[in-house]
Amino acid sequence: TYKNRPGFSLTIQDFRPHKNDDETMFRDIILFERFIVGEALSKEEKALILPNREELGLLYRYIKGFGDTNQITTLEEIHLRLNGKISFGKILIGLEVFEEFEFIIKGYDGYLLDITFLNASQKHDLSTSSILKKLQS
Repeated sequence: TYKNRPGFSLTIQDFRPHKNDDETMFRDIILFERFIVGEALSKEEKALILPNREELGLLYRYIKGFGDTNQITTLEEIHLRLNGKISFGKILIGLEVFEEFEFIIKGYDGYLLDITFLNASQKHDLSTSSILKKLQS
């Protein structure tokens, strides 16, 4: 009772977006890390993290929205803001491709993503990406 009125108090210690799928996220992160260190992936595993042109375009437009500012975010936040339209692994691969073409500079510590969008005025043919070629082989 506070000021002669009944009430209750609640402390939230941890919460996550309800659409988050930890099992899928961790599977994709492991596949991404295996790919980056050069481990062989099966055709099915590669397909899980290989983004298509539309997915890359959606991710690019989202990152371009950062403008000239440096953005510190998480993989979960990007996934959520894109309404789950791109898997976690495809987001990570997309960021690698964008860095390959110098659209962005990124840092990733396994949790936080530090992304700087570079004002990329030159167009590139994404099909020439060495990263995407490795995943398609």
